[in-house]
Amino acid sequence: MPLLSPCERDAAWSEFADRGCAVRITSKASCAISALIDLALQQPGTYTSLQSIAARQKISVSHLEHLFAKLRRNALVLSVRGPGGGYALARAACTISIADIAKAVDQHAEQAFDHAMPATGRLTPEALIAESLWARADLSLQCILQDIDLQSLAEPHRKAQAEMSEAAPQSQRSPVLQRPKPIGQTPRARAVTCVFDLAELDI
Repeated sequence: MPLLSPCERDAAWSEFADRGCAVRITSKASCAISALIDLALQQPGTYTSLQSIAARQKISVSHLEHLFAKLRRNALVLSVRGPGGGYALARAACTISIADIAKAVDQHAEQAFDHAMPATGRLTPEALIAESLWARADLSLQCILQDIDLQSLAEPHRKAQAEMSEAAPQSQRSPVLQRPKPIGQTPRARAVTCVFDLAELDI
C-alpha cells in the first residue's frame, strides 16, 4: 500500500468511515454479540425474554434493553409483547454478520486502532508508514468481522449440546414413570376352585 500524504490520509479515512467500514469491538458490541448468539441457539419461531438472556449471559437487564433497542432499530431483532413474548432474530442467523452487530450498537465507534494526529497537524515519513499499517489493519479487521456470521458461531455449540445429550448415561436421562405400588396393602388371597389350583399354591 503506498504511503499517504496528510490530505490523502484524511480523505481516505473519511471515505472509509462513510462506507461504514470502521468497526470497533467495544464492550457494548461484545455483549450484543453474546446475546444474539443466545437467540440463535433458541428454537425457531420462539421468543426469548431479556430476563432469561441476562441470566444465562450474566448481563444486566437494563443494559440489554439499551442494546436491543438499537438492534431492533437496525432490523436485526424483532420483539413481541405480552405473555410468551420476547425477542427473536429478525432474519436468518447466517445473514447477520458480527460487523452488522458491532455497527448497530456502536454506530459512532471510531476505527479499531487509534490514529492520533500529532499536535503539529503534520505526519512525519515514519508516522505515514505507521498510518498505512493501521489502515490495512482496520480494513483486515472489517473483512474478518464481515465474514463471520451468527450461524457459524452458534452451530458448534448446538452440536456440542446434542452430543452431550446423546452421550448421557441412561441413569441421567428422564426415568420411565412406573405405577406406584400400594402401601400397607396385602395381596388378595386366591380362591381354590379345583384340585389343580392346589398344585399351584406354595404350601
